[in-house]
Amino acid sequence: MKRKTAVASRLTAVSLTAVLSVSALLPGCYGQFALTRKLYAWNGHVTGNPIARSAIMWAFLIIPVYELAGLGDFFIFNTVEVFSGSNPVADANGVRELDRDGHHYVIRPVGEDTFEVLCDGELTMRYRRVGEEIVVEGPEGAPRGRLALSAVDAAVTAPNPADAQRVALD
Repeated sequence: MKRKTAVASRLTAVSLTAVLSVSALLPGCYGQFALTRKLYAWNGHVTGNPIARSAIMWAFLIIPVYELAGLGDFFIFNTVEVFSGSNPVADANGVRELDRDGHHYVIRPVGEDTFEVLCDGELTMRYRRVGEEIVVEGPEGAPRGRLALSAVDAAVTAPNPADAQRVALD
């Protein structure tokens, strides 16, 4: 009986060591957790009622939807992202979505050197690269400002502080 217990404990120790060794080699523990973020973003704007959003979040925690999404991200999608360079759940077309101050923003590429910003479904701003400048346009296409790209530090700088402030306020 002691022999079976010793073999079982040794087998458990070897198995635990193997699992910990393999998990240390898997780089999937760090990534963008795209599935979990998409689920969270969906939950954030599924309804305008904060009590309903909270109830949905609690239900998704109790039913383990968030947990399963996190595990899928951790073990599958983040690992694929590390080895392939892209996350299969992340937006393949470069569209980014975020919620700030009660508004839903979508930033999407339009062509090679242009992207648009939509606020609650309406176009609010367009940024277009022209040579060494970024042209900032309003929804009607009228220029609102220009930003110069600095080749030295690859930072975006405005030609003068007044332009930077005007662009930031638009």
